[in-house]
Amino acid sequence: MAFQYFSSTKSAVFLDVMDSCPEWEGLLSKITEAANSLFTKANVTFYLADVVKQFGNYADVFKTKNLVTLMFTLNELVTAQGKVTATKFLVDLVKTIPTDCLILVSTLGEGHS
Repeated sequence: MAFQYFSSTKSAVFLDVMDSCPEWEGLLSKITEAANSLFTKANVTFYLADVVKQFGNYADVFKTKNLVTLMFTLNELVTAQGKVTATKFLVDLVKTIPTDCLILVSTLGEGHS
């Protein structure tokens, strides 16, 4: 998941969501509606893709972001994708994002809130 926020009051928020599960429409509509009430402009874009396996196809999406949120733990990433694939993804991500971009990684596994 990538998120870009321009920090001036009532300006704009751009949210890019990337997932291999297509059932995001309802949630993204609510996010867009809420963001439009708070900001001058809100834009939510959904990409149906496996970000780890298809990162090269979507690298341009990450080049201008100032916050990237990974909605899985690093342990889940390595377990699901394997050490080599997970490491390649993380290295490619770090090389692609701007130097001042933050990466937020979930630290809670499934079943936690």
